[in-house]
Amino acid sequence: DWRLPTRRELLGIVHNGLPSFSAAMIDVNYFPATQGGWYWTSDTYAPDPSYAWIVVFYDGFTDAYYKTYSNYVRLVRSGQ
Repeated sequence: DWRLPTRRELLGIVHNGLPSFSAAMIDVNYFPATQGGWYWTSDTYAPDPSYAWIVVFYDGFTDAYYKTYSNYVRLVRSGQ
């Protein structure tokens, strides 16, 4: 019951109070060892299904990128 989070779920843990381009715009007390890179979401980019949405933790932005590209993942657990 582990899955990729949606774009909205992943954006919900971005810490917007931190400066852009910090190591990672996330509360490292709750999410230690988070990289400042691109993280996959489960959301496909509607205009081009070969793309999926990503959240970038070094600046807090979101974008779409080729699904074949290697990025980080942060799994979430579905409710029971």
